[in-house]
Amino acid sequence: MSKTIPEPLIREVRERTDIVDVIGEVVELKKQGQDRYVGLCPFHGENTPSFSVSKDRQLYHCFGCKASGNVVSFLIDHGKLSFQEAILKLADNLNIDTQHVELSPEPTSEGEMMREGHSLATRFYHHLLMNTEQGRVAYQYFQERGVNEEAMLHFRLGYAPRERSALKTLLDKREFNLKLMANAGLLQVPEDGRSSYDRFSDRVMFPLHDIGGKHVGFNARALVKDNHPKYLNSPESALFKKSNMLYAYHLAKPVARKKDQVVLFEGCMDVVSAWIHGIDNGIATLGTA
Repeated sequence: MSKTIPEPLIREVRERTDIVDVIGEVVELKKQGQDRYVGLCPFHGENTPSFSVSKDRQLYHCFGCKASGNVVSFLIDHGKLSFQEAILKLADNLNIDTQHVELSPEPTSEGEMMREGHSLATRFYHHLLMNTEQGRVAYQYFQERGVNEEAMLHFRLGYAPRERSALKTLLDKREFNLKLMANAGLLQVPEDGRSSYDRFSDRVMFPLHDIGGKHVGFNARALVKDNHPKYLNSPESALFKKSNMLYAYHLAKPVARKKDQVVLFEGCMDVVSAWIHGIDNGIATLGTA
């Protein structure tokens, strides 16, 4: 992790991102005039809207608590993301391939490093699915299940390759602590003490996020019958508690807030299929337990 995010990528993200769309996922904005949107400030409690977003200037300002900034500072202040995480999140929203971006080291906790590892794994698996011959079987599997490319992009679906060292090699190249990545559930350590290897192999991947939208794990489905179990979640870790997880809640949250309801499905694929058919407030539990 020796390089910073390239300036051209930062510039492209800022130029292409619409601050109204991003803040609109959190705040119910109402248009006032040609350029201005207003809503209740997400930084302090209020009953009368004093929070203003300018589409033309791509800035926000609260006349109550004086919070102000651009789309990146909003994700940093409200989403509790680092600058790098904010840029990568916006790049993901724009479907910009960031798999090859190397992050510069920042003072960070083990939990944050685990999340960075999951974020890299998500981008890696998604890249394999969407852009490589290696992921063609998984791509065709999704197509046969009625999952179009728009849904693959929206849910950041992916493919974990059959090779059991692909992700480990990438994590090692980016100078991640492999023992910590095993604790995070991305790698698996054999009981006989041999070298660790990728936990997920030859599976279609559904990234899992916490309530704030940060990567914490995966739900994976086997592509071949002899790859058991058929469905495999990330193991329990400091980040991932299966009983506390709801698939796609971070995506459904803005719609659920407006509709004041969610639709609960049995599994991840059900949520994806429902979204394709217009149900965009769907969530799912991760197993019957």
